Amino acid sequence: MVAERQAAVDVAVASLHAAHRDVRVLERLRDRLRDAWMLAERRREQKELDWLGSVRHALRAASQENVT
Repeated sequence: MVAERQAAVDVAVASLHAAHRDVRVLERLRDRLRDAWMLAERRREQKELDWLGSVRHALRAASQENVT
């Protein structure tokens, strides 16, 4: 009886450890995906800001040419 109960506890503990390991794997995967998405978003945003700066510079240069 005690041996059966101990075997059941051992199986439950092993199952708990496996589930905990799986959760950690999924958390690391989620973190890597989030980091990759954030990097892509920062790059996209920087490209937009660079484009905006170029357009503003071109408009300013064009308006100064018209003044002189």
